Amino acid sequence: MNQKPVYAGFGLRATAYVVDLAVVFALYLVLSSVLMAPAFLLVQAIVGNQKGSFLPFIVLFLVPLIVMPFTYFSYFTFFTGKLGQTLGQMLAK
Repeated sequence: MNQKPVYAGFGLRATAYVVDLAVVFALYLVLSSVLMAPAFLLVQAIVGNQKGSFLPFIVLFLVPLIVMPFTYFSYFTFFTGKLGQTLGQMLAK
């Protein structure tokens, strides 16, 4: 029997991607909050109590900026490479 494969439509794929983005965002929040405090304290220990130093605030800006792409690409690379599909794709089946 030669059956044609059934492909997922746009709605199902979009829903799976939104689920994946929700998982990535949750991981991003956890990683950012875990890394933010030590990075801020380390910079404050290095800089000290200098008035007018913007370095601690720059770190508060840069840590999430670096963590977000890392989380996004790591999530999709890990799940696609290890399991062949992401969590959103698994839930969409």
